[in-house]
Amino acid sequence: MDILGLRDQPPHSFLAQGIFLGESNGIKNWALTRSQALNALSQLMATGWPILGGDIIQHAGGNSFTYTYENWHCEMQHDEQSEDFLARSIQVARSHILHLDDVSKFVVLVPSDKNVR
Repeated sequence: MDILGLRDQPPHSFLAQGIFLGESNGIKNWALTRSQALNALSQLMATGWPILGGDIIQHAGGNSFTYTYENWHCEMQHDEQSEDFLARSIQVARSHILHLDDVSKFVVLVPSDKNVR
């Protein structure tokens, strides 16, 4: 992967491999499979985009999805360095994704709008 070429990409470019859920308040959302979400986390980590949280959703038929309320969030701590927050936010997201009880569920990642690099 050419990380130097990807560094200037907006975070949604790494999420677009999933099912587009639409746009709300200027924010585009995609439903990612477990493997797609883990791949996106690797790309977001390598290019400096922290994850502020995520939602877990299930396919409800047709173009519909329902939230399972297995969401999480991750905020930067007062004395935390940007690179440390990046690593911790990715680890928190990865942990939630790896502990899904049903691999058929989808993940919606919420990346920061601020790159730490």
